[in-house]
Amino acid sequence: MIEPILDSLEYKEMSDETYFSSEYREYVSNSRLALINPDQDGSDEKYITNAHISTSSLSLGSAVHELVLQPDEFVLAPKCDKPTAKLGMMADYLYPFFKECKTVTEEQIIEASDHIDYYKGKMDDKKINNVLQKCYNYWHERVLYEIKAGNYKEPIFLDNTSWDKCVACVESINNNKEIQKWLHPSDTAISMNEAALFMDFKYTGEDGKECIIHFKSKLDNFTIDENNVVLNDLKTTGHYVDQFKDSWEKYHYYRQGACYSYLLSLYAKKYHNIEKINSLKCNFLLVSTVPTHKSSVFKMTEPDMQRGWNEFIKLMNLVGNVKSRDSVL
Repeated sequence: MIEPILDSLEYKEMSDETYFSSEYREYVSNSRLALINPDQDGSDEKYITNAHISTSSLSLGSAVHELVLQPDEFVLAPKCDKPTAKLGMMADYLYPFFKECKTVTEEQIIEASDHIDYYKGKMDDKKINNVLQKCYNYWHERVLYEIKAGNYKEPIFLDNTSWDKCVACVESINNNKEIQKWLHPSDTAISMNEAALFMDFKYTGEDGKECIIHFKSKLDNFTIDENNVVLNDLKTTGHYVDQFKDSWEKYHYYRQGACYSYLLSLYAKKYHNIEKINSLKCNFLLVSTVPTHKSSVFKMTEPDMQRGWNEFIKLMNLVGNVKSRDSVL
């Protein structure tokens, strides 16, 4: 059985770097619940390992989020001939070494290979030289840009293809009046981007064993207008926006909408003294990463809200069972 510990709800201001750091690595998140969900090919072992794979599509999605929701903090750097896919991830991992010493060693390339899983255990002289040749221009151009630009905003570096897609996606979102209406409500409304909410849940198993599950979430955007609360989640999708239902089912976004909406309702009551919420809405603000990069609003229904909440509780019970059994955080 899962029981929310209501008094434990806490809002914290923090960067993505801190939120995703080792300090909060063992917290349960909605994305981590996918690792234990058998309907998403999850298992106890995958949940315990807590291994997430970064991809170029995730980098593109993150870039769109940062440029739309945090424009005062991030800027898209010019094209710097960054390699694509995992080689691009290698380039970013190795860049600090190049920036400091103007060179990258064989040992550092092997270290990056193991970390990124790019030809892990198979790095020979030919592959090492290929990394150096394909990454050098990016490293050099990036150093020059950072010297010229200074540190006013954190630059985002993308490969050329992702760069073009990112510019088109951001432009589509900025020109979509309905999306802008949700992101920028009336002057009297409370509006916040990138809010980190934390809450504890108590698990009690059939055998009587108990444990506390620490849950974390980062809400893209929400607004509170009097007693009306709206959660907005920005999504980049590799489908056309009218095919979003495929992603909705594949990634179980209804679970995210439900658990985030629940935490937001508690936040509104605790931090803004709202005793009764008149309406609680959840919108998914979509933009397609395929031409013509259309954007749209997908509104969550009450049945999907209940469906998502039921799945959330089911998976939290699975987490509680693993944690109480194996003492896994």
